[in-house]
Amino acid sequence: MPEVRANVVVATAEGEGLFARARVAVRAAERQQHAELSEADRARLAELLQLIAFPE
Repeated sequence: MPEVRANVVVATAEGEGLFARARVAVRAAERQQHAELSEADRARLAELLQLIAFPE
């Protein structure tokens, strides 16, 4: 029977801060990029991207 191994990766405080800043920047860019879309169009775009990223 093969030996099962697992590695756990934990972000440093600096990495967590970087991730938080990146998330804010991405959300701002998305708002700017989608500013002219209606709420319904934004919802449909999210649905379509979900299907592409995670096909059933």
